[in-house]
Amino acid sequence: MDSARSNPSSARPWWIYPAAGAVAGALVLALASADRTSAALAEDERLTAPTLRTPGDFSAPVLDIRSGDSTQARGSIPHLGPRTSAQIPHDTHQVIVSSSPETKSSTITTALYERTSDGWKQKLSFTGHNGEAGWKEKRKEGDMSTPAGVFTLSDAGGYLPDPGTKMPYTRDTNLRASAQSVYGDDYKLVYDYVLAIDYNRKTGVPPTDRTRPQGKAPGGGIWLHVDHGKATHGCVTVDRKDMGAILKELDPSKNPMIAMGSADFLAR
Repeated sequence: MDSARSNPSSARPWWIYPAAGAVAGALVLALASADRTSAALAEDERLTAPTLRTPGDFSAPVLDIRSGDSTQARGSIPHLGPRTSAQIPHDTHQVIVSSSPETKSSTITTALYERTSDGWKQKLSFTGHNGEAGWKEKRKEGDMSTPAGVFTLSDAGGYLPDPGTKMPYTRDTNLRASAQSVYGDDYKLVYDYVLAIDYNRKTGVPPTDRTRPQGKAPGGGIWLHVDHGKATHGCVTVDRKDMGAILKELDPSKNPMIAMGSADFLAR
């Protein structure tokens, strides 16, 4: 007779033995914990953006949309496409957008956007004009077009005293006479406030400085200035009160920039 079968304890269930029960209990708890961990991971994955993975590739990072650090979380400036937006530095918190529906248009809308913790928000919006020949990415001196592109904004000035801007401001009482020489006697007030657009210019100097780092061929002296009710020779305009409002809002610590061009150009 088999001695194992002759032992009365061999007929007892496994849970009768304390040690075996403890081991089994621990196993059950471990399995339950693993299930809870898997559930938590599944929940976490539902809160993150999908990974850009190819089959068998598990190295691509998950974009955590809760972190606030991604471009997706920060949002983008309305009407600016990926190519244009990529030219806006991370430390820029103010962007002026001047645009028109058509490349050859000389009537534009200008808006000021500011980056907040909730993304880009529009603060101001105006109408005005640009060059008589519309927008050109590669303009030439005297062709009456406004350069299309993204540019920094560094220096302001005008015939009138500083309206309270944080931007470097240079008052120049010769500017009304200069406006008359460019546009005629009826437009002497258009340079009461000006904001230099850093297209082919030296920065850190008054807007009237005529230094052209890229030479004379592309032209220069492109400003945001007071509107005179018609197309310009290349500058961008808004009403006088609106120029004052823009200058009061701009802050050099926010690295302000301007994006300008036709709607299609800016949407690239």
